[in-house]
Amino acid sequence: MLEVESAIIFRIFGVPVPDFVVVTWAVMAVIVFFAYMATRKLEAVPRGAQNVAEMMMSYFESMVIDMMGKSGVAYIPLIATIGIFTLTLNMSGLIPFVTSPTTRLDTTLGLAIFVFFVAHGTAIHRKGLGAYLKAYIEPYPIMLPMNIIGELGKVLSHGFRLYGNMFGGLVMTFVFYQLVPWVVPGILNMWFGVFVGVVQSLVFTLLAVAYIQVQAE
Repeated sequence: MLEVESAIIFRIFGVPVPDFVVVTWAVMAVIVFFAYMATRKLEAVPRGAQNVAEMMMSYFESMVIDMMGKSGVAYIPLIATIGIFTLTLNMSGLIPFVTSPTTRLDTTLGLAIFVFFVAHGTAIHRKGLGAYLKAYIEPYPIMLPMNIIGELGKVLSHGFRLYGNMFGGLVMTFVFYQLVPWVVPGILNMWFGVFVGVVQSLVFTLLAVAYIQVQAE
């Protein structure tokens, strides 16, 4: 049976810690360890972990500059972190008996809310609070409710898109497992974990850049 409820692994001062949170923490630890290995002994000619890290950073640098121009340079570390984090979360589902945290709305919506605050914080920083608030009553004051709903809708769309695609892959794998146990579900799990995981991480990251850019203009 497909389990949609999270299992409580342990408690911290009485606060339950579910399985998807533990997996998220493990992913964070893996990323931090990789970053340490990639930067502990920098070389002029990169190799190993440093080479992989520089390739990824170059990719995200190109993405940000292409979409935001030179003014977006300061956001490269943030966007790279979002991209690498969501990709690793998606890929974690390839591990046997581990469900990717991005199949949980808690995770994807949390990430979307984070991007929301970064985007609107950028708008306030660059435009000033007065100009930022004024944008909500343009072109007419009567548009205030619609503009607010539109901004909240972006958060929901951003979070639900990643969640829907990743959870949909989990459901499809489960259905095929009921029909053809082991072989086909294993292949599907690999396909969803790698191909769909990479694509959805890329889409989520691109949308994050786009939302920040729109608010920064």
